[in-house]
Amino acid sequence: MRSSYWGCLGELPNDNTQSNKILPHSYQEGDFQLHSSKPIYEEGDLVINSHGEFFHDGKEEISKISQDHKSINKLIAQAFLTKGRKFTSEWDGLFFIIIFDKRTRTLTLFNNRYQCTNGYYCQSAPFLFSSDLMLIKDRLKAAKPHFGAIKAFISNGFTIPDQTQIKGINKILPHFNIQFHRSEISLQHHVEEEYIFERKPFEDLEKKLNEYEAIYQKGLSQWFDSAHVKECGSLLSGGHDTSFAFIQASKVFSKKIHGFTVTFPGWAWDEGEFAKNICQKFKGQFHPIPFLPEDLDLIVSMVRGNQEPVVGSSLPLHKLSKEAKNHVDGLIGGDGGDTLWGEYFPVAEYHRYIKNLPQGMRKAFAQFAK
Repeated sequence: MRSSYWGCLGELPNDNTQSNKILPHSYQEGDFQLHSSKPIYEEGDLVINSHGEFFHDGKEEISKISQDHKSINKLIAQAFLTKGRKFTSEWDGLFFIIIFDKRTRTLTLFNNRYQCTNGYYCQSAPFLFSSDLMLIKDRLKAAKPHFGAIKAFISNGFTIPDQTQIKGINKILPHFNIQFHRSEISLQHHVEEEYIFERKPFEDLEKKLNEYEAIYQKGLSQWFDSAHVKECGSLLSGGHDTSFAFIQASKVFSKKIHGFTVTFPGWAWDEGEFAKNICQKFKGQFHPIPFLPEDLDLIVSMVRGNQEPVVGSSLPLHKLSKEAKNHVDGLIGGDGGDTLWGEYFPVAEYHRYIKNLPQGMRKAFAQFAK
C-alpha cells in the first residue's frame, strides 16, 4: 500500500477532514502540522518523516541497516546537517523526505530522481503539501480548474511537468527539493549532475551494448533486492522497449518472469502474438488480458486511483495492473525506452539543420513527409 502524508505550515482554520483520523502518526508544533502513515522522528531541532524505499546513500550505509526506519532517519538528519539541501544528489531510491527545522521554522521537501506524483504543494496561506492531490484540494477555500493545463492535455495528452489540472497545486519534480521559509519558496535541483551528454566516438559497438546491458541489469537487481520482489512481471507488447525490459529481467531474476499483454479480440491491431513469442523464447509465463467493451466501466476506478489525467492508453494498462496484482508483487515496463535507445535523437539533429530555412520551404518538407 502506498504511504501517505499531508501537512501545512501556517494557520489552517476549521480543518475537520477525515484524513487527520485515518493517518496514524501526527506531529503539531505552533503553526506546523504533519500527518503521516509512517512514523515521524525528532533529531535535535529537526522533525523528519521519510517515505518509500532507499537503495543507497553514496556510502552504502543504508544497505547495512536494511530499511530500518529509525536508523534511516538518523542518517537523513546527519546528511542534511552536514551537506544541506544537496545531500539527496548522492542518494538513490524511490523516496520522499520531509524535514522541518523547529529553530528556523523552515520546511524542506525532497523528491527522488524518478517519480513526479508523490509530492504536491500549494503556495497558499497556509503552505500545503501532500502525497495526495485531493488532500490539498479539499483544504482549499475554492479550488479552481487550471484551464491552461486542461487545454494542453486535451491538445496532446500532456501538461507542463510541474502543473496539475487544479490551479495553484503543483508537483515536486524528480531531482528537486523545495524549501518554504517566511512565506517564501525556493527550488533547487541536481539535474545537471545527473544527465551529462558527452558524445564520444567508439569502435567496439558490441562492447558498448554489453556495458549498457550490465548497467540496466544492475539497476533491476538493485530494485528487486530493495523492494523484496518475490514474483516479477513485465508489461510486454513484443516491441523494442518492453521486450528489452522483459529480456534483461529474465537474466537476473531467480524465477520466471510473468509477461502481461493487453489483447483486443476482433480488432485488426493486436500485439498478443508478438508478445507471446518473446515470452516463450525467454521462458516466461504469458498472461494475455483481453480488453472488452464492458471494461470501459473501469474508468471510474482508474480516475480514483490516478487522480490526474494520463495518456489514453492508461485504461487497458489499468486493467492489466489489476490482473497482474493477482500474480506478482513487482511490475516493470518499457517506458522511456525511446529516449534510452536514442530514437528521438535524429529528430533533434534534423531540426538543427532545417530550423533556419524559410517557413515556406519547411512547410513543403512537411507536406512531402506526409
